[in-house]
Amino acid sequence: MALNFYGMLAGRRAPAGEFPIAVAVSGGADSMALMLLLREHLQSNRIKTPLMAVTVDHQLRAESSREAQEVGHICAKHGGITHLTKVCEWHTDKEAAGRDGAEKGSLRFVKPREGKMEEQARLYRYGLLKQVCKEHRVRCLFVAHNLGDQLETTLFRLGRASGINGLAGIANQVPFFTLDEPELKIQGQKPAEDVKLVRPLLSVTKDQLIETCKRFQQTWIHDPSNDDLVYDRVRIREVRMVDLIV
Repeated sequence: MALNFYGMLAGRRAPAGEFPIAVAVSGGADSMALMLLLREHLQSNRIKTPLMAVTVDHQLRAESSREAQEVGHICAKHGGITHLTKVCEWHTDKEAAGRDGAEKGSLRFVKPREGKMEEQARLYRYGLLKQVCKEHRVRCLFVAHNLGDQLETTLFRLGRASGINGLAGIANQVPFFTLDEPELKIQGQKPAEDVKLVRPLLSVTKDQLIETCKRFQQTWIHDPSNDDLVYDRVRIREVRMVDLIV
């Protein structure tokens, strides 16, 4: 499977010591395939831009730390990838938390109940990914949402009676956040551009990504929470598209 990374990576080169390109890697087939495709693109086109893989250990399952280490070993095996793990440190005192579950003044969240776990974990994950982008001057963060995720999002928003914009689904590239660096302005240097969140796999199926992993002779990690019907997205995944046709 070939993806056109040229437009996505245009102008993303950086001086030594910086990681303008990062990819969020849980260890699942989707993110593993994306990481290996990015590495292949950079190496086959002799692009010397370094690639960083970031794994967020949510600390919600006993196996999560071991799985994050396994992703690191996989990166080392393939070469050309720097791996970094960020760990969620859940706060247990609900009285110290704001309305959204985040502890005031820090990047910590109250450990969620089952009903809110998926959303709180997502907020914490993206908070840590944003932190990595700031620390390593990442310009472009790749995430592995695929065609199935796109359909699930549309169904999810349909169930919540979202407007036209909501039903448009997931965008393939959006601004993640603006990197505000006042110290660079003081020194007369040009600040870094906005950090982009890029989803190049929205037209790619899960089966194609599994076949991509097999092409690279790479196994992947299965997260059992992806099969747990307590989560909204898992229940939506069980809905067949044919059942929606009247």
